[in-house]
Amino acid sequence: MILVHGWTCDETTWESQVPALAKDYRVLTIDLPGHGRSSAPAEGKLSMDLFARAIESVRPDAKAERVVLVGHGMGTAVIVHYAKLYPQHVAAMVLVDGLVKIPGVWPFRRLMGLALKLQTVRKATIRSRNWAFPDAGKPR
Repeated sequence: MILVHGWTCDETTWESQVPALAKDYRVLTIDLPGHGRSSAPAEGKLSMDLFARAIESVRPDAKAERVVLVGHGMGTAVIVHYAKLYPQHVAAMVLVDGLVKIPGVWPFRRLMGLALKLQTVRKATIRSRNWAFPDAGKPR
């Protein structure tokens, strides 16, 4: 399982989830180029291709033929792009709080916007966020 953080975040985004996931899975976290302890490219240009190649660079070292990818925020777009480039290495994807365009399903965003106005859905979303990111909003 490779956990991919969002924009302006780093691999420490996942520090609360890793211990629980590690009970059942081998878990890797990475710093995407230009984030955390990973340097930005010399020419300074960040791209989805660059981010996908960063994931691919750790997969063989981990001796994993197929991986479960978990992406948060911008990380969802990164893992979707990785899956387009390296579909043979993707066992599954988990999208956490990211926007993904699904061809042929244009009303999805409009319907989700209406659904989020419903109080029960809003409460479930908050509970889910608090479960996934228990330290969100707490001062560091």
